[in-house]
Amino acid sequence: MAIKIDLLPGYVRLRRILKWSAGIAFVIVTALGSVLYVFYEKTRNELTVANQNVDTWQAAATLATTVETEANAKVASLAPLTDTVAFFANATQTGPRRATAVDLIRRYIMPDALVSSIDISNGRNVTIVASVADSDAYGRLLLNLRQGTQGNPVAPALPFVWKTLPMASGVPGYPLPAPTAPGATGSATGAAGDAAAAAAGPTPKIFPLNISIAGELTDDLAFASPLAPGETEGTGQPGAPGT
Repeated sequence: MAIKIDLLPGYVRLRRILKWSAGIAFVIVTALGSVLYVFYEKTRNELTVANQNVDTWQAAATLATTVETEANAKVASLAPLTDTVAFFANATQTGPRRATAVDLIRRYIMPDALVSSIDISNGRNVTIVASVADSDAYGRLLLNLRQGTQGNPVAPALPFVWKTLPMASGVPGYPLPAPTAPGATGSATGAAGDAAAAAAGPTPKIFPLNISIAGELTDDLAFASPLAPGETEGTGQPGAPGT
């Protein structure tokens, strides 16, 4: 068997090892640098494209904001018209309810009463303006209407109309004030007041009699009356025109 003897000095072998190590390190560093360079270029290109996209979409976003602002301004300018259209649309839906209430009220009114208006402005409170021949016809009209009050022990043939008893304005000149004895004790005016009253005479009644009757519809007949644009919710008294 041949025996191999290395007679070279040790530094020669060490230099060879260093040479190969430097070559291998150079290859590794070059490869790593190439990879990092490729990654850097790729990232830089992506950032460039992203910046270009930002510029493009920024212009589109600005335009969209401008269009949205103009659209909101148009909607705000059309708001009064929209509210008006909505009011009329909602008001038309109350027509059948009004017609039903008016028809039932009409059935409680006697034929010889001349009705000029039946107002149900707020959907619950009713005002009837009518003319009758005399005070007896006035009483009959009011009693006929009161037959349709909820809770009436004598149930009418027609459905109830009123939640509470309808009230009337009264007849001018009826009833006459109660007479007082001339110079009676406790009289605020005394003999002078009696003389003035006698001189003035009784309040005359003018025929036909014009009367106003106010009442509140039952819950079944009442309906929600839409508010006009700019109108606020309020509490009306029976017979008040609207809210």
